[in-house]
Amino acid sequence: MVARHETHPGNAAAAGPAEFRAAVESMRRASLRPEVFCEEMPAPQRIAPWSSALSGDVTVDEEDLGTGRLILLHDPAGNDAWDGTFRCVAYARADIDPELGSDPMLAAVGWLNQVVLPAKGSERLGHQPVVHLTANGRERAEVAVNVPVNLVSQIEMPPRAGKIVQYDWYLGGSDNTFEPATKLALPQVRVNATRTVSFPKPGEYVIALRAVGERDGVGRAESTTPLINLDRVRVIVR
Repeated sequence: MVARHETHPGNAAAAGPAEFRAAVESMRRASLRPEVFCEEMPAPQRIAPWSSALSGDVTVDEEDLGTGRLILLHDPAGNDAWDGTFRCVAYARADIDPELGSDPMLAAVGWLNQVVLPAKGSERLGHQPVVHLTANGRERAEVAVNVPVNLVSQIEMPPRAGKIVQYDWYLGGSDNTFEPATKLALPQVRVNATRTVSFPKPGEYVIALRAVGERDGVGRAESTTPLINLDRVRVIVR
């Protein structure tokens, strides 16, 4: 494991609070499998007074199998949204075998094993926006070809976490890309987003709404602290 450490400009790890230094040292001492390469990466600079971040990659026989990030945040003064002085944020991504990807049970099993979070930002806390999306009032809708589907979403930022600055839709297209984002002229703590869609061919479509919040709520293009979350529904067209 690489032991380099990066914090905010001018903040060496040795000068940080004792609790933060101990937490960083415990990250450095982590025992990793030989196929995992871990190193320091630039940490977010505007979320907390002290932060440290690691990136990890899994490689077997020169093939990249997965990647991940671990971010440690520390605010000695405490943060009501954290319910404490520390917060860890983790992200992981990995490819799956084509045989598994084509398994018709994959979607059902994957959804059953998702972490279930409170529906309201005031209950979930944290930093990311809470996104709740329905299709005809449910998580899964069945319709005929060309029959309209009503998509309704509520987006909410947790208390003192910032404001929503934009959101964008993915409507099940084969190109797997989101539509151009809807940028809010006035960032909000809560946003309702609705639209109606229909599909000309039978099939199973995954619809997603992705929301972006910012601590400052200003929507700058150069911002390094976007807070992103999404929700999905499925539409079965017969």
